[in-house]
Amino acid sequence: MSQSPHESLANAIAAGVNAEQGAINHNERLRTSIGKVVCVGRNYAAHAAELGNEVPTTPILFMKPASSVVSIRGDVVRPSPELFGETHYEAELCIQLSADLSMATIEQAQQAIGGVTLGLDLTLRDLQSKLKEKGHPWERAKCFDGACVLADWLDHKRLAICRVYSISCLSMTS
Repeated sequence: MSQSPHESLANAIAAGVNAEQGAINHNERLRTSIGKVVCVGRNYAAHAAELGNEVPTTPILFMKPASSVVSIRGDVVRPSPELFGETHYEAELCIQLSADLSMATIEQAQQAIGGVTLGLDLTLRDLQSKLKEKGHPWERAKCFDGACVLADWLDHKRLAICRVYSISCLSMTS
């Protein structure tokens, strides 16, 4: 059975973390203060097609507030299906920027990477579909408390997978 791209990414990152190189112990985890979470939507073509969406030629960005962020080490609460309908999730590669950037070059963005982690993007799918049908913004379906589950931040310079791929997702241009 073949792995999904998300499973492959998670396994590749896990394989790149070992005791000598890349592992961050509990006391060494990168600390971060989150102001906002900027997300890229419809960047996975198969998922876009599954939902009947076109794959955009330029990135679709949306934000999640800091209040939506929870640690995977805590209680991850799935919203009640009776009240909110289906909750879907997607695995994400998350990049922490350690500097304020505005109109940055690719090189400046790469230099500002402070850490990487895996995350889960939770979506209230039924609500999102209703909002999209009406042409309304769908952030209400993405911005609820607990909608952004993050693992511990790791130093990307110590992870083999990040050196191999040079965080190549930052080279996307619009």
